[in-house]
Amino acid sequence: MKASMTQPISAFTLIEFHSVLEQEWNRMVETYSALELTYVSDRLPAFAGAAAETRARRESEGVAPGAYLHGLWEKTFANDLLWTTHPMATARARDSNVAPSWSWASVMQPIIYSNVSYDEPLCRYTRTVTQDVDGNVPLSSTTTLVVKLVDQLLRGKFEIATEQPGHGDEDQETVYFTSDHDAHCRYLLSSTTLTKAATEIFYLMPVARSTVKDIIRWLVLRLERHPSDVALPLFTRIGILDSTMASEVPGTETTGINTFGFA
Repeated sequence: MKASMTQPISAFTLIEFHSVLEQEWNRMVETYSALELTYVSDRLPAFAGAAAETRARRESEGVAPGAYLHGLWEKTFANDLLWTTHPMATARARDSNVAPSWSWASVMQPIIYSNVSYDEPLCRYTRTVTQDVDGNVPLSSTTTLVVKLVDQLLRGKFEIATEQPGHGDEDQETVYFTSDHDAHCRYLLSSTTLTKAATEIFYLMPVARSTVKDIIRWLVLRLERHPSDVALPLFTRIGILDSTMASEVPGTETTGINTFGFA
């Protein structure tokens, strides 16, 4: 079953994308992520000063950024999720002890943000769930967020692509995603049905749409915990995907999941 995206609800459209302040933040993150720190554990603490200055400046401009979430801001959550590993970066394993998978600080390579203006957010942060039994531990590498989507997660089966997509490829039914920790490793959306074995099933999270370019940027997620009576399904981020087919993604099916934990 092919899934279609509905129009965003009005509450989501209140977020102003790619303002001057937001672009400045993205450029700061890009520059900082390229630095070689002696200790990877300093990746976020060493950036705390820049975050404090950014908060002060945004508040002085009358733009309250909300909670600071491991290098992302609550009020620009969807926009801040749109990072991807620099295409020339050397592959390195993600360090789950530094930050959650949704934070750019979790990858040990330089990151970049797209120059495309994604003016229509398709997800929002709702609250933070700490993994500690006391429930009062500050943000850490085990922090789980609860995310709500305009529509729902899609599900598809991917396999490692043996050939890289070339320029001018006219096959619009071919969908690839790029791994967060290795920009040279690309996965192909399999045309086989989801019931067949072999390839791995991933989930697609719609983050934002560019109404000018007619592009949707998706995060690719891995299911870490199935839903239960007492807990939401839990996902981690593993990659990113741009779809020029803004109304659907061939080869995927709907899941009915629009609220979930994101670790």
